[in-house]
Amino acid sequence: MTGKGKRDLGNNVSVSMHTCRHRDDWSGCIVEFHDMTPSCDGAISWCSECSGQAWNLISLEPLHVEPSVACREHPHHHGFIRDGKWIPA
Repeated sequence: MTGKGKRDLGNNVSVSMHTCRHRDDWSGCIVEFHDMTPSCDGAISWCSECSGQAWNLISLEPLHVEPSVACREHPHHHGFIRDGKWIPA
């Protein structure tokens, strides 16, 4: 982990980890797609108490969440965060 929870997943994708009011540890992340101008991003959460769609946290180190992640504005940005890497779908 680098900086304030920023992680490079490869393939022009990174995540910025965040917490919520329900947990003291990481509760989700902002997924950033850097090959778009402006860059496309979206939040995902694995806190069961937060509203919105929830992902399952499989592992923090290396980061692995399920199910897949997709950008609503750019559907070709669809893939998986597994083993700390972005795996295009």
